[in-house]
Amino acid sequence: MHRFLIVNADDFGLSDAVNRGIVEAHQNGIVTSTTIMANMPGFDNAVSLANELPDLGIGFHFNLTYGAPLLPPEEIPSLVDDQGNFRPISRETIENWKTEDIAKELAAQWEKVKASGIKITHLDSHHYIQIMPSVRPLFLELAKKENLPTRHTFTLNFQEMNMPLVSKRSELPPSHPATTKFFIGDIYFQEDRLNKLLGHLENLSEGLTELNCHPGYIDDDLKRLSAWTDYRVTELQTLTHPEVKKRVQKLGIQLVHFGTARLS
Repeated sequence: MHRFLIVNADDFGLSDAVNRGIVEAHQNGIVTSTTIMANMPGFDNAVSLANELPDLGIGFHFNLTYGAPLLPPEEIPSLVDDQGNFRPISRETIENWKTEDIAKELAAQWEKVKASGIKITHLDSHHYIQIMPSVRPLFLELAKKENLPTRHTFTLNFQEMNMPLVSKRSELPPSHPATTKFFIGDIYFQEDRLNKLLGHLENLSEGLTELNCHPGYIDDDLKRLSAWTDYRVTELQTLTHPEVKKRVQKLGIQLVHFGTARLS
C-alpha cells in the first residue's frame, strides 16, 4: 500500500509570527507545504523565508475575508465594508459578492504572488471560499490557465463558517484533474489533539491525501486580524511532537508537497 501525505499549513504571510511557526512546523515537524496570503502584513517576510526553504512547497491562498484588499475599495464595492476591509465570512457576505469584483481581486492577489518570484505549487483559499458558487468557476479557470493543482473540493455548510473546523474527509470527484484524492480538515489544539492526529495517520487511505493545519506564533498583527491565536501555538506543538514523526516513519507514509507529489 502506497500512502502519500501533504501537510499544508494555511496562512503563510498572515503575520511574521505565524510565518515563524509555519517554518518551525516544517523544519521540526511534518509540515511539507504552505499557502501564502498576498494582502497580509507578513507577506514580504514570507517571501524572504520562502527563498531559504527549498523543500517547502508554497501555494497561493486566495483571501476575501481577512484584512483589506489589494485593490482600492471603490473598485470592488461588493467585497468590502464601510472601512474598506473585507467583511467577515457569513452567508450574507457570500451572497453579496459580485463576480466581477471577485475576478478583479483574485487577479490582483495572484499577480502579486507571481511577481514575488516564488514557484507556486498549487492553489487554495482562506475559509475555503473556493467552493462558493461565485468563486469556484473563477478559481478553476485560474488553475487551468496556470496548470496548477487545487485543494480537493468538499461540502461545508454555513453553520460551520464561524467555528473551528470539524473533522471532515472527502471522496467527492475532484475539482481539477490534478489534485489530491482525499482531504482532512481538522483542529489540533483540543485536549485529544495528539491522539486525533495520530489517528488520522493510522487510518490514512491509500493514495494522496492533504491534511490541513494552522500552526503559528502570536504577535500584534495576528491579534488584530484573527481570532485564532493560542490555537495556532498549540497546533504547532502537536505537529512537532516527536511521536508524530515517529508514527509517520513507522507507517511508511511518504511526506510530499504538491510540487513533488504524483497527482494523477
